[in-house]
Amino acid sequence: MNLNLLKIGFIISGISFFAFTSSAFAGLEEAVTAMEKGDYKTALLEAKPLAEQDDPKAQYILGVIYFEGNAVSQDNKEAARWFRKSAEQGLSSAQFNLSNMYRKGQGVPLNLEESFKWAFLSAKQGDYESQYIVGISYFTGLGVPENYVEAYAWLSVASANGYVNATEGRDTVASRLTSDQLKEAQKLSKNYFDAWRR
Repeated sequence: MNLNLLKIGFIISGISFFAFTSSAFAGLEEAVTAMEKGDYKTALLEAKPLAEQDDPKAQYILGVIYFEGNAVSQDNKEAARWFRKSAEQGLSSAQFNLSNMYRKGQGVPLNLEESFKWAFLSAKQGDYESQYIVGISYFTGLGVPENYVEAYAWLSVASANGYVNATEGRDTVASRLTSDQLKEAQKLSKNYFDAWRR
């Protein structure tokens, strides 16, 4: 279950940027606080009504609860359903988790193209783990046609954004590039970093 699902801090840092009614705001804030304290029953009770009203952060919280089996029976299909609802509204953490579920066939059919699609959407929002997945996907040709220039660029961005393993991957890709390809990849890396830094 190594999906790094508890990216809950984003909810607290971004909560003030969204327009909520006072009761919806309180419900989401209560759900986040409960998650942080390990009180998953309260988190479920607070998040579920908001999730059913299409709040992407509440949907994400339900995805985490169902994936981990906290306060409910563990259910990957239900987790994927809630992550998809949240991901379709653009929540990067949900896109990342849905990508991982497709890559591992957890709650959804194994589908590397879908995995890449969701990782790419999250990567473009600055998620360095997703940037790493995109780079590795281009390097290996899993879910997307193999492309070493793109692999180098995405792994460079992930590395610059703080993903430690990306540096070694980028250097491995660099050893397979011609000098012209390396120049192209470095230019692309700068463009991507400027567009999609954390």
